[in-house]
Amino acid sequence: MAGVFSRLVGVVGKRGSYAGAHLPGIALALAACCPCVVAPQLRAQNLSLPDVTLPSGSSNIQHIVFIIKENRSFDNYFGTFPGASGATSCKISNGQTIPLSRTPDRVRDMGHNWADSVTAIDGGKMDRFDLVALGNVNGDYLACSQLQEADIPNYFAYARAFTLADHMFSSLQGPSFPNHLYTVAASNDNGVVANPFNHTAEPNSWGCDAPSGTLVEVISSAGKVSNVLPCFSSPTLADTLQSAGLSWTYYAPSAGQSGYIWSTLDAYSQIRNTSLWIQHVLPYTQFAADAAAGTLPAVSWVVQPGDLSDHPPASACQGENFTVSQLNALMRGPEWSSTAVFLTWDDFGGFYDHLPPPKVDYYGLGPRVPFLVISPYAKPAHVSSTQYEFSSVLKTIEVIFGLPSLGGRDLSANDLLDSFDFTQTPLPPLILQPRTCPLGPVATMTPVKLYFDNVPVNTTVTKTANLANTGDAVLSISSITVSSQYSETNDCGSSLAPHAACHIQVTFAPTALGTQIGRLVLSDNTGNSPQVAHAYGTAIGVAVAVAPSSLTFATQVVGTTSASQIVTITNGQAVTLDFSGISVSSGFTLTNSCGPSLAAGAACTLSVSFAPTSPGSQTGTITISDNTSGSPQLVNLSGVAFYATTATLSSSLNPSLSGQAVTLSTRVSSSNGIPAGKVVFRDGNLVLSSPSLDKNGAASFQASAFGVGEHKLGVRYYGNTNYDPSTATLNQFVKVLSSVTVTSATPNPAVYGQPVTLTANVATASGVPVPSGSVGFDAQTKPLGTAILDVSGNASFQASATALGSGPNSVTAHYGGNPDYLAAVSAPYLLTVTPAPTTASLSVAPNPATIGGTITMTAKVSSGNGLLPSGNFRFLDGLTVIATVAVDSTGTGRYSTSLLAAGSHSLKASFTGSTNFQASTSPAVLEVIQ
Repeated sequence: MAGVFSRLVGVVGKRGSYAGAHLPGIALALAACCPCVVAPQLRAQNLSLPDVTLPSGSSNIQHIVFIIKENRSFDNYFGTFPGASGATSCKISNGQTIPLSRTPDRVRDMGHNWADSVTAIDGGKMDRFDLVALGNVNGDYLACSQLQEADIPNYFAYARAFTLADHMFSSLQGPSFPNHLYTVAASNDNGVVANPFNHTAEPNSWGCDAPSGTLVEVISSAGKVSNVLPCFSSPTLADTLQSAGLSWTYYAPSAGQSGYIWSTLDAYSQIRNTSLWIQHVLPYTQFAADAAAGTLPAVSWVVQPGDLSDHPPASACQGENFTVSQLNALMRGPEWSSTAVFLTWDDFGGFYDHLPPPKVDYYGLGPRVPFLVISPYAKPAHVSSTQYEFSSVLKTIEVIFGLPSLGGRDLSANDLLDSFDFTQTPLPPLILQPRTCPLGPVATMTPVKLYFDNVPVNTTVTKTANLANTGDAVLSISSITVSSQYSETNDCGSSLAPHAACHIQVTFAPTALGTQIGRLVLSDNTGNSPQVAHAYGTAIGVAVAVAPSSLTFATQVVGTTSASQIVTITNGQAVTLDFSGISVSSGFTLTNSCGPSLAAGAACTLSVSFAPTSPGSQTGTITISDNTSGSPQLVNLSGVAFYATTATLSSSLNPSLSGQAVTLSTRVSSSNGIPAGKVVFRDGNLVLSSPSLDKNGAASFQASAFGVGEHKLGVRYYGNTNYDPSTATLNQFVKVLSSVTVTSATPNPAVYGQPVTLTANVATASGVPVPSGSVGFDAQTKPLGTAILDVSGNASFQASATALGSGPNSVTAHYGGNPDYLAAVSAPYLLTVTPAPTTASLSVAPNPATIGGTITMTAKVSSGNGLLPSGNFRFLDGLTVIATVAVDSTGTGRYSTSLLAAGSHSLKASFTGSTNFQASTSPAVLEVIQ
């Protein structure tokens, strides 16, 4: 029967595989002939993981990275690894055992779908890998090949330094799509057994945004085969992480890039059709940047483009180089010490593996794949033979982060903790160098699928396939053939020089209605020969083309209108196309350039926007009615709408004292009703509480365990089917009471005009860093100045010469506080300032003088501190005060008189003093009046 399956399937690869893989007859035949067929597993409900005692030190793991590469069996990569359960020979279908040959760096894509897996495993005999599609072409037995250490030395280096698992099995005996479902959901609830397919459009997406008409084969619990849309709603680990408030990111190629088909969360509507898609599914190139910056989330998935994924015909060397670049970024970053990396390949890719997979349920397990545990705490140079599968990674994440089970395979799968030793000295980073990859001739044919949509019978349409030699050696072309319902011409010749290109023109000339599938086959001297492109042609009676056939809009706020997308209508007829109506469903808007008719060979466009008036997932249709037999033509529309929300966050006390209860409150509002659902309060990345909003859209949480310092608090409303998520933040300060003391004033007492050094101390509280910030000094209520605290909590400030007046000064220090300490004011400190001493002098002119003549008495006063005193001079003749004069700005006072009597006079100048200056009297001057 396996041989029948192989012939039915034909060429089935992972990229755009079709060729019968989805035909219900295959699965029905399997169900009919195999007694092992059972109902698909039912996801357990409301189950928790068994109690697990975590090893001491496991909390050191704060980041888990799950890197998923493509299409290699264990024996293909590590069959020669010392100490591992590997093989170097291959059992084939004729009963012989042949040596495993050496796999080229680039190898053709071989069959690895459900039927190929069943064929290869052969009930556990593992002897029919040569019968998978393209597994043996012209006796090359390429399925029975393996790489040596020299081909993938860096993968071997990781295996020698860390842990290699030789009993990791793919979760399902089949291709990428269903196996990738296990990497996020630990289950295959929907019974998927194949990759999605589409008869009319390139399946560049395998999820909820796939082109209209994309389906995937499933088998129900009763064994019934059917085809469904590849868009599901079963729970994933991402949902669990989101509910628990743990950070997560799925790093993957973006729409339009090779490898977007492996962006698995695209297949889950609760993520793809909500804002979670934009927030958490990021470009694969962002991982290395986040790892280097130390901003990785708690859980990361990493997938990569086709040419970097190890997926045939991509270079294994280039795929290894990409892996090395990601791990180098992580190991050089600040989070290596707290990270565990799980590196695996999603299915066997058609390559031989000798170890029969255990049968745990109808879907699997599938053939072995390589698996590496890379972490400072991975057991070094260790080969683990514990049975693992992709669900083991999810179970390990659940155990380490204390999450509930998804209720799928994670309940019974072994976790990975036995591959760690948390008591060991952490392993250092292993920085490896990328290699120069062998190229040779590399045949790249694009596109791999040619679609001839709605071609009128008895007309011809030609499309071009481009062939390029992207290698560094001559590409020798043996043949270019195409299925009989198609024809081809080319300008390629018998060879292509390195970096040269040529064109293959493929023509579809249908003579009957319906869909016709063909193959364009290139045989050459590359390791992955032959290259195959598929042609899909649909013949109709009238040629009216509408493209695209479906449009998906990004998340949109209710009441707003999205950017427009374009639909093109092309009239391929030889006659005019008459429109009787073009309409669009409510919730979408449409303008068009088509008018009432469209000339033969002409095209017009429809401009379509999403303008939701209500929230939720929404679908619509553009209906194009015309005079053709295929009328009406339909374009399917979809989008997700939300009401916008605004979240606020407040604290009952900010700043608060250590140990003091603080109530955090949030309110989520919207212009359209009151949002419902959960919010998550966080302190940085630490989840504090996740209450539900009350009927007013409010929630609160009382916390009393905040540590001293600044806390970056946040609240996130996660939204629901009607409301968009929103966030709010605030800085919460938790402080201790501080005590500030003026410890000294030097000198004390001081003389007026003498600088005084003031010193204060802010006491250090137990368990809190030494206070920082500044201290201000005041005398009475007059500010003197500020000083910065030193590393011991002391501050010194020198008061200026005139800042302190004579007499008692009440000096206080006021501390402004910082994120750890509240502000405080010291007790008064008494500083005594005495008046400054002064010196007075007197001069008299003229001397002697004539009676009745005028004499001038000039007095000066000075201070030892260089300051000029203010006040009054008294001029004395003996003991008699003859005048009082104010001291001017130069310290001088003058008095002139002509009233002195004849004789000798003893004249003096007395400075009377002031608040800040002492009194002084000049020496006597003997004045003679003649």
